[in-house]
Amino acid sequence: MDIPYLKSFPSVDDNRQQLAELGLEHNALELNIYGFTVVEPEKTGFGGSVASLARAVANDVSLLESEDMIQAATDPVALALVRFLIGANAHLSGIAPFINPQKELSVVPLHSDVNLPTPLPESPYMVTACWILDAVDDLYVIPGSHRFGHNPGTAGTVAPDLPEIILSVKAGSLAVWHGHLWYGVKAGAARKLNILPYLYARQYMYPLQEWSTAEGDNQEWAARFPELEQLIIAVNPFDQNKKSVKKP
Repeated sequence: MDIPYLKSFPSVDDNRQQLAELGLEHNALELNIYGFTVVEPEKTGFGGSVASLARAVANDVSLLESEDMIQAATDPVALALVRFLIGANAHLSGIAPFINPQKELSVVPLHSDVNLPTPLPESPYMVTACWILDAVDDLYVIPGSHRFGHNPGTAGTVAPDLPEIILSVKAGSLAVWHGHLWYGVKAGAARKLNILPYLYARQYMYPLQEWSTAEGDNQEWAARFPELEQLIIAVNPFDQNKKSVKKP
């Protein structure tokens, strides 16, 4: 029996079928079990140039000023995996570029992308889809840590003794991880790290950044990228009554 084709649970069925069509079932399984997965460059749907994406971020270009950044935000592979974890109404909460950081930054300590009190909920409310702009070999994760129920170093908690995994990832790859996953960057590596994390959240979560929704601002982009309106306007209840908000 192929349950998704019974159409008994439309939003879930559509996502399950899309994962199959895009060849992402293995990635979805990894995401569920280990808390992270890496999609090779040739398997992503990103139609832009990673180099031009890096230049846009380095020049402090905002989302709605860059076609490449919009393509990355609406990439069908990224969205399929994001929606697998947090549902069809996920919205783009924020973008956190990590481009050529200052020389004095030598390490990114073990952490997660959430800031909630212990215990963390079993289901994620945030997912990170991170574009790798230059080859990475010092980003590390603790597989399975998304199930610990707390952040690293939380008082009164004890983390299981699980080995870390060093991610060796090619430029143009897409790394997707559960919002509760523990990860960091080894000492010295942060100086050369160039990544572009997009943070997606459930509909009811207030966005980390506010996108411009002024009349006419997004009409051209929305026509070319139908997913864009849903990601930054339509399903975000906090922005629906705003005519204009500040750009990030």
